Amino acid sequence: EDAGAGAVAVVDEKAAKRAAKKAEREEKKRLDAANAAKAEAEQREKFFELSFSVLKRSLRNFAHETDVTKLQILNSACKLFIKDANRVGPVLKHVFALCATDPSADMRDRVRMYRAMYAVGGNAAPLAALKEKVVLCDKPAPKLPSPAAPTCVHALGSLSHFVEHVAPGFVALPDHPDVQPPSHVRDQYYNQNVDQAGKGGKKSGKGGFYSDSDDSDSDSDSDSDSDSDSDSD
Repeated sequence: EDAGAGAVAVVDEKAAKRAAKKAEREEKKRLDAANAAKAEAEQREKFFELSFSVLKRSLRNFAHETDVTKLQILNSACKLFIKDANRVGPVLKHVFALCATDPSADMRDRVRMYRAMYAVGGNAAPLAALKEKVVLCDKPAPKLPSPAAPTCVHALGSLSHFVEHVAPGFVALPDHPDVQPPSHVRDQYYNQNVDQAGKGGKKSGKGGFYSDSDDSDSDSDSDSDSDSDSDSD
């Protein structure tokens, strides 16, 4: 009986040691996971601070950036707004104001769509539920050149390009010349014959361009001379 009791005590002791080591390993795993999560949160905060600083700095020369860069700035501001709306809200409102007056029609259309998703400046946001699906969704990297076949080969902006078939009266653009044409074909000139015909046969002054002012000056001088002669008489 003493031997059996001693064996049971040894087994219990070993089981207790194994349980203690297992609990120690679990606690270590929990601490490691907590430290990793804390380090990741700190890294994310540093990345957010860096991204936010770059976003504010990039707005200094926004009007002179390319369309691709402006689009990247707009998308970055929308993504940062989802992470911290209170801090990024005023900056995103300023970005919307810049893009709304941009010469690019594509940029203005995008801002009109984003304003319906992001409530900045008190505007209504009927599409607020779709902002994360649109902005934070996984997008494949673009392939250059595009693998998609062109749907229309007509001149950009023409009626045939709009309807995607040859419209009546469509004339294709000539091929790009291999040899540069002479520069004098772009020189502007002034046709004096048209100016003479418009004056009803009056002779144009020197240069032709200032003929109206020259004639009016001569007429006023002649009128003043005649008035002075009549006064002297």
